[in-house]
Amino acid sequence: ALRRNPEAGGGVIATCLDDKSTLREKYTDGKVNVKRIEAAAGAVLYGVDATCLHEREEFAHAFDKIVFQFPHLGSGEKSVERSVHQHQHLLRSFFESARRCLKRLKTSEIHVTLKEGEPYKSWQVVSMASSGNNEIQCRTVLPFVPSDWPGYEHRRTQGFDERSSKKDNSEIAKGAKTYIFAFRKEYLDALEAHGED
Repeated sequence: ALRRNPEAGGGVIATCLDDKSTLREKYTDGKVNVKRIEAAAGAVLYGVDATCLHEREEFAHAFDKIVFQFPHLGSGEKSVERSVHQHQHLLRSFFESARRCLKRLKTSEIHVTLKEGEPYKSWQVVSMASSGNNEIQCRTVLPFVPSDWPGYEHRRTQGFDERSSKKDNSEIAKGAKTYIFAFRKEYLDALEAHGED
């Protein structure tokens, strides 16, 4: 959907945790989506762990936007309490890594989109973003409207399975929100005062 949106522009780097063959096995439309991204001067990187983005040297302060749509471990954990803790750890680790990959600009942002309701509310995404750092804060929260992204189809972490997946966006019909995080002004001011950028 991003590549079909003319405002998105070129230069998109899409990442996924799966390797190329696993991606194709799990998502029948994966190959087509990869071709669309590449045809629009974007790139797709495989085997990228969202909690270790900063470990890629080329990602250091490289992005003005980092987007994590519907993060989910897909572990099948039955204990709600354990699952909540695991997802909080995922989010904390992601923010810790992603903030180190943002350009240090007031316009740089991290977007995280989650379904509304439980268990997602218990993940406490805003608290996880600021856990252990005073660099970023939630700037705003917006409803995620799939129709704003023609061609967007929600997919589960486990891949598309007609027994448990929907081809349309009915899995997020109950609502979803995009949380937008940015550097705190005080943090950027302190960097500028010390001659860092």
